[in-house]
Amino acid sequence: MKYKLLSLLGFFLTALGLQASTEYALHFSSENPRIVNIEARLLLHQPRIAMPTGGVPSDIPDGWAAFVHLKSIRLISGEKISYKSAQEKSSWLLEMDPGQEIVIEYQVQLEHDRYNWNQVGGQDARPSLLPGPSTYWVTKGLFIIPANADFHPNAIDPVTVSFSLPAHWNASTAWVAAQKGGQKYNVQNFLSLTNNALMVGNHAEKTVQHQGMTITWAVSADLSHRTDLFVNTLGSILPVYHQLFGELPTTNYLICATVNSFEDGEAFNNSFHQMFTDQDLEFRKVVWANVLAHEMFHYWNGTYFLRGKDIQGHYWFSEGFTEYYSNLALVRAGIVNESTFLQKMSFQFSRYYNSKFLQPPPHPNLVEAGYNKNNNWGLIYGGGATTAFVLDVQIRFESDGEHSLDEVMRYLYEHQGKSHTPVTQQHLIEAIKVISGKDYSEFLRSYVNGLEVLPLITACEQSGLSMAYYQGEFYLESPQHSNEIIKSIMAGGRLE
Repeated sequence: MKYKLLSLLGFFLTALGLQASTEYALHFSSENPRIVNIEARLLLHQPRIAMPTGGVPSDIPDGWAAFVHLKSIRLISGEKISYKSAQEKSSWLLEMDPGQEIVIEYQVQLEHDRYNWNQVGGQDARPSLLPGPSTYWVTKGLFIIPANADFHPNAIDPVTVSFSLPAHWNASTAWVAAQKGGQKYNVQNFLSLTNNALMVGNHAEKTVQHQGMTITWAVSADLSHRTDLFVNTLGSILPVYHQLFGELPTTNYLICATVNSFEDGEAFNNSFHQMFTDQDLEFRKVVWANVLAHEMFHYWNGTYFLRGKDIQGHYWFSEGFTEYYSNLALVRAGIVNESTFLQKMSFQFSRYYNSKFLQPPPHPNLVEAGYNKNNNWGLIYGGGATTAFVLDVQIRFESDGEHSLDEVMRYLYEHQGKSHTPVTQQHLIEAIKVISGKDYSEFLRSYVNGLEVLPLITACEQSGLSMAYYQGEFYLESPQHSNEIIKSIMAGGRLE
């Protein structure tokens, strides 16, 4: 409840004018949709401004600032301020006394889609021009902010963002509209401002209410005929997450959907971008619905509530456990059958085994793999998902079906997620002990921090699965008269 109250408090303070508000006015033109002219009003407590860091390929040395043209910086009184580039990437030093309000006029050019973005997340994390025309933005690429901005999720630093748009254009955001039907939005803090997706232009938009969760779909013009399919699919997944965590948070959430030659997705603070092939979508649902479930689950695990204290060293959990639960969401929601779910788990086993034994050295453990994510994709996702499965089976088996990993995830959400306490392995160990009464520190020491091989044969036997394997190939089957653990995993809940 605390995070809801803090969120509402921020908006009330903004509405009542009780705090100085940072303001941005964004001007778009249909003549050149790649250009955004921005006017920003900031209160500076130190004479330095910056663009957010991260998310830009290393071959763009100036970072997000490479796409920015500063026009002028002045005090509210109109007095011009001199400035120069700072030593830190994408930041500027201003010749002024701190504690004053300034106005910045600058232009952002959307040229990001001329660069290869694969080393920092891929095309789904890259601003791009879309058919329509419309534009997909990662908000890190738009906003110059105070260099000492607070990025804690619970910070209350009210910001307003307004859009000036051509006729028939709209801005789809993860923020709260200041008034219904308007193009002005209230933003709680700088994290929400700079770590979200945004779509501006001539695209389809549909807003759906799931209890207190307001989800806006922004769908590019060439994919708009699929909007209802996407909305309905997510509508069957969210009840699974509601059951898992006990609630759907009261929040605004944005999903941007675009066309590409492959499926992929990237999650942000309270939004994500997903790319679809728009070919044989019913047959390919096992792929794109899993991406949809994966990116949505990141809101709870990875981007907003449960965030690792060591982000890279935590990828095995934030990505791997998310992959396990996105696989589970499909079968629990009835999107795939039990046989297809077991195929997906066989694939996760293969990813894990092949990463450990068939790819050339070095062979890192699960924690170390996160520090070189691009080269250890299979181990992070497949190894993390396989770890989650084995852990789930062991907890259920040792408690005679009374407890599960589901309960551990809910405990973490309630005790670390809602307070935005950065998650560590110790938190996971403590959560498992509270739920199951067992100490799993040796499990993590051996299979996560060490190089021992997860006991797949034992886990399959305990869960009631038959497994055949040979040199990285895995095949799983649930015999007709198997025990109930695998059935309870796929259905969700305890053994009856």
